[in-house]
Amino acid sequence: MRRGAAAGLLIAVLLLGGGWSLTGAGDDCEQSTPALESMDWGRVVFRSPDGDTERSLRVRLARDGNQRAAGMQRLCAEAVAANPMLFVFPRPQRPSFHMRNVHVPLDILFIREDGTVSEIHRMDPGDGLTTPSSRVRYALELPVGEAEALGLTVGDRMRFH
Repeated sequence: MRRGAAAGLLIAVLLLGGGWSLTGAGDDCEQSTPALESMDWGRVVFRSPDGDTERSLRVRLARDGNQRAAGMQRLCAEAVAANPMLFVFPRPQRPSFHMRNVHVPLDILFIREDGTVSEIHRMDPGDGLTTPSSRVRYALELPVGEAEALGLTVGDRMRFH
């Protein structure tokens, strides 16, 4: 009887107090974070280099240092998929992105100040730093494969509002 009560208590602690999920015990992922909730929603529109194709996407805007630092950290796969994230930098720079505490692979599009997609990288959990080869003003993080599924390529032009 004592062993059963202790096991029940352990299960309750793990499920209720430890941030564990029934879908992935030990994942330590969250459906939202304070940083994510503080981000406004915006819309980006990508136009192909020939101007024939436009794709629109609703995104979270990571505009301040705290929002950019938090990024996709600790978010569950469903939350990452539901919250594409546009990092907006105050001026062109070569930012570095890490995958520490990020639970799913991501596509990252590096975008110059004029809105041109300059590079697209894949980032996997456990990877080291990813940095663009030139200065960018924006970076867009999406679930891995989403850039290709949307038909986004280097040379596309982005605008957001």
